[in-house]
Amino acid sequence: VRFVYETAIMGTRLAILEVLSNSGRIGISSSEISKKLSISRQLMSYHISELRKYDYIHTISDSRRPKWILTNLGNNALNSSIIFEN
Repeated sequence: VRFVYETAIMGTRLAILEVLSNSGRIGISSSEISKKLSISRQLMSYHISELRKYDYIHTISDSRRPKWILTNLGNNALNSSIIFEN
């Protein structure tokens, strides 16, 4: 099985959505995501802002370091971004 990505959600943003999908309803902080993906905090912040702008993610707390979760819209974008190819 090979994955082919064919929407605007690609690269780092798609990887972030996948990490959030795997975290379930518990959520995960930006710093945890950036460690998992080996990206800088600055780059992570930029992509989080962009994903928030389109309502693909939201926080589950108002703390200083909130945990992020995938919204239904984000889950739909993730699912439509992956096509399984045999």
